[in-house]
Amino acid sequence: MWGGVEEVFMKWMVLLLFGGLGLGILVGGLIWVAKRYEISTNGVHAQGTVVENYKSISTNSEDSDRRSRSSGAYYPVVEFQTEEGKKIRFQGSTGSGTPEFEVGTPVKVVYKPQNPHEAQLVNFTQMWLGPVVITIAGFIFFSMGVGSFFIMGAGDASQKNSQRQFLSMRPDSVKINGTIREVKTKGRDKYVFVCTAVRPGGSMEEEFETDFFTFDPGSEFVGRSVTVCLDPLDRESYYIEFGPLLKEIVKKQAR
Repeated sequence: MWGGVEEVFMKWMVLLLFGGLGLGILVGGLIWVAKRYEISTNGVHAQGTVVENYKSISTNSEDSDRRSRSSGAYYPVVEFQTEEGKKIRFQGSTGSGTPEFEVGTPVKVVYKPQNPHEAQLVNFTQMWLGPVVITIAGFIFFSMGVGSFFIMGAGDASQKNSQRQFLSMRPDSVKINGTIREVKTKGRDKYVFVCTAVRPGGSMEEEFETDFFTFDPGSEFVGRSVTVCLDPLDRESYYIEFGPLLKEIVKKQAR
């Protein structure tokens, strides 16, 4: 019992961790994309000049020899003039290992007229690379979480089906005679036989459903006998054994 609980817990943990994290990143990426789209559509375009390449330095320590290594990324610093003649200087949003622009390079910028300091360089790397990468990463993590959840769920269903089939071979299973009463549709291309039988010590007939058929097995088998294998440890667990009748059902479908 605890193994099943742990599997369900793990399945939901995968969904919450990967799916939840991915959804958060995806939403953040889409909001970032929307903001960039808004400034690119409604912003004011101007000509700017790269006046500096700012190097951001990060230090990584290495435990093996207690030394540290520094790495850095260069961010272009751009200066431009608004329509009102005000000079604005801002730093690009995307850094690179080597300067993307040389100092003095003329560049196109776009800025919000109500807040000129919210400006962006008009090229793919500076304008769209960050939002696109974050959005794709969020989508991948979200897909991994949801996909793993359903794959693990399918695995649980397959395992339960195998356990049910094993009932017919278990020496402690209780076998009773049952009768096919009807064919029931359980969804698109899913059919089951509904069988009735009386449990040992019982007086009322109970209904038991077979595993799914991917084809309509046909009502001509109504009234035929089957064996219902009951799990003595779990009242809800059972398996219906067709015996030679299964060959007739398959043979009918092959016609």
